Amino acid sequence: MDGLVNYPRSLVGVQVAAFLVEVDPDVFKVSLRSRPPLDVSVLAAQFGGGGHARAAGCTLRGSIDECLEQLAGAVEKEG
Repeated sequence: MDGLVNYPRSLVGVQVAAFLVEVDPDVFKVSLRSRPPLDVSVLAAQFGGGGHARAAGCTLRGSIDECLEQLAGAVEKEG
């Protein structure tokens, strides 16, 4: 399932893709992929994760809606 995050990024106009998997109740493993100029390692680092400019990951805690809101806010700030 980890490779699934690459599909949305392949679509025209998509700059960043996120794939969330709930690994425990209210704990999500997040995989991020991007196109230039967005550096998803910067996004992941904000949440204690890491990676490199085009592929990174982190773990988020909270409901799915809370996690998506956190990610969207971080993307807007960096984008």
